[in-house]
Amino acid sequence: MNSAKKKRLPFKKIRNICFGLLIAVNLFGGLFFYSRLQDITETMYSPILTQRPYLNEIIALQLTASELDLLLHQQIRGELLNNKKTIDLIEKIIEKTHEIKNKNLLEKEDLKHFDIFIKTLRVLKVSLIYYKNNRIYDSSSSSTEELYEIIDDSIYKINSEIDYILSVVTHNISIADKYFLEGTKYIKESLSFFILVSLTFTIGFILLLNKILADNLNNLITGTIRLGHGDFAWRADYTFDDEFGKLNSAFNQMAEKLDVSQKKIQSQTEEIIALAYHDSLTKLPNRIAFLEKLDQELARAERHNEGLGVLYIDLNDFKLINDSFGHDVGDILLREVAERLTQTSRRSDTIARLSGDEFAVIIPHLKLDTDSTKTAVNQIGELSYPGKLSQRI
Repeated sequence: MNSAKKKRLPFKKIRNICFGLLIAVNLFGGLFFYSRLQDITETMYSPILTQRPYLNEIIALQLTASELDLLLHQQIRGELLNNKKTIDLIEKIIEKTHEIKNKNLLEKEDLKHFDIFIKTLRVLKVSLIYYKNNRIYDSSSSSTEELYEIIDDSIYKINSEIDYILSVVTHNISIADKYFLEGTKYIKESLSFFILVSLTFTIGFILLLNKILADNLNNLITGTIRLGHGDFAWRADYTFDDEFGKLNSAFNQMAEKLDVSQKKIQSQTEEIIALAYHDSLTKLPNRIAFLEKLDQELARAERHNEGLGVLYIDLNDFKLINDSFGHDVGDILLREVAERLTQTSRRSDTIARLSGDEFAVIIPHLKLDTDSTKTAVNQIGELSYPGKLSQRI
């Protein structure tokens, strides 16, 4: 690890400069694009926004006129002259036509057709009122026939004017749609160019930042992998005194603590295993370790067709020793027995303390039946020799 740290522009400043330039480029492009979009909207899209609702109103007017047409044809001639509903509908159409005309969304020449439309409706209204007031009921009279001619002529003019106005508005919308499509194409091209420029700057900044980040991150990645494999002694090299230098220093502190913790855990684990499989007094394997070893030796002996011996040793009158001289003397006796059994056993034998005064010995690799007997005789003989347990005993 290098102790001398080189000075350079801090990574935080480099990052802020890069992001500042990127934001400036995108902001400038966005404002330019917004201004162009606003111009296109005002010149091309506004007519569509106004003409389409206008068209809907005219279509609604046409439907109302069709309702009038149907009403006039369906009524009985005698009832027609007294039908107030027909006159009210004409007044409604005239009022609605005035509202549409006053919006002035068409050329002056085209607006004149609204005047013709209104005039026709008024003539029709006056005719109906006149024939109603004069109470002309005779359907065969010349006056009634004249009324029907006025009605037919009025209906024809109404439909003609409405159709003309609809054609004008539809034509205006089609032209606006054409211009709007051209404007949309221009917007797409401008947006593509803006995205290309923005993407170019973005890629450039990413490559620049990646160049700065790569070495430092690779260093930390290497350290993390090695820590994951249990190499807690590895330390990161923080050459530069900047943000990454501080990060690497913190990483090393973490690795140091993990190293200490790992060693402590390993030591405690070894102690736990030793306590789980060994007798704390004699340090011999306990009953659990004895049974596992016995299973292993039985399987091995069966595979190799060898003999296996197991000796069980119990100390007579051990309770009397504990009661007479105390447990401390009894513990000394147990340790002495464990030591003598260890001295008289082979390296391949397993000696275990099963419980209080019970011991067992596993004798593997027996060739003859008498081998286990010899081992038992030797161990019993060794245990038979007197020994000094304390100053008094």
